[in-house]
Amino acid sequence: MKVDSLNITTPKTYTWDGNSTHTLKAISPISGGTNTQYIWASWSDGGGQAHIVTTPSSPTTFTATYKLQTRLMLSVNDTSKGTIDPPPGVYWHDSSQIIQVTANPYSGCILNEWVLDGESAGNNDAISLNMSDPHSLLAKFSKPYVVVTVTSDPTGEGFMLVDGEPITTPAELQWTIDKTHTLSALTPVSGGSGVQYLWVNWSDGGEQTHEIAVLEAPTTFTATYKKQYLLNLLSVEGYGSTTPASPGDYWFDVDATVEVRATPKEGYFLNQWRLDNVDVGSENPISVTMDRTYSLKAVFEYGAETLIVEAVQEGGGLIRGLSVTVDGSMIRQTDSNGRVNFTVTKGTHTVLFQSPYSKDVGTRYLFLRWEDGVTENPRTVASFGSPLRGL
Repeated sequence: MKVDSLNITTPKTYTWDGNSTHTLKAISPISGGTNTQYIWASWSDGGGQAHIVTTPSSPTTFTATYKLQTRLMLSVNDTSKGTIDPPPGVYWHDSSQIIQVTANPYSGCILNEWVLDGESAGNNDAISLNMSDPHSLLAKFSKPYVVVTVTSDPTGEGFMLVDGEPITTPAELQWTIDKTHTLSALTPVSGGSGVQYLWVNWSDGGEQTHEIAVLEAPTTFTATYKKQYLLNLLSVEGYGSTTPASPGDYWFDVDATVEVRATPKEGYFLNQWRLDNVDVGSENPISVTMDRTYSLKAVFEYGAETLIVEAVQEGGGLIRGLSVTVDGSMIRQTDSNGRVNFTVTKGTHTVLFQSPYSKDVGTRYLFLRWEDGVTENPRTVASFGSPLRGL
């Protein structure tokens, strides 16, 4: 307040001459801190907000009474879709008041929700506020709903959940604008015996499970999947192993080329592969193109044979000390008879003659051909009925 135009801090005591006059003025409003203020209500002598008093004949107290008010901020998210009563703005109300705010959506629109102090407060037409505390209130208007399509590629049952519930794709859903929903792509999804689908991505770039906000325009959300076939590696026959390991179930993308390698135990050889129980030979490794579901079994058999290799000079004579390599790892030198023996499993093997080979200073031997006319070095052999002779 002011006394005789001077600001004072209350309470304040004066000694005034009898019958002198003075001006009392209550300042209003006065800030009470963030979002609160004080409004002058009355003077104890019944005078106006600013009035003149005459010094009484006895000690007297003049008291200005104030009431507390709190701030109310009203706003609307989109004034083209609706308004409120009172209209948007900043208001001050007594802390004891109950205030009602009414929503008035325009034609073709609805009140989506009230947001009171940052929290959803429902969507009733009117909302009551106790002004014992300051408040901010937002009215969110929207069109009634929008059609949102949720689908998958391929479509069908079991591919996804919407808000935790399973749906069959494609699904057309009527959702309120600005609301949020949760999309979850399930993976893997069975496509029947030996077939499955793996989730790849969402059309909006979201995670496998993610929230979406409903926009005003119709929108389609698509979960893309890739198809896979099962390769069932059956338990091997005989003694040996495979890579990948048998037995086991392995899933591969459609048309992927899968390599499976067999490793026989000592003294055993790969006799055959059985693809869907059909003998497809003993090529190792085997390549399988995953154009459908397959089963594959490696069949091993016991059997060791002796591979005899001889080094002979063209026109006659044996060559001693020449290195012969079998299957890239077994290396031995011919003996005094120009011969070397290898113990191998049944099946095909690769033989390599050392060339050139220097036995004496100034002399060397070059590989010419095999006795049967084959000129390849190394060469692959499968029958060991007689010594393999190289010239």
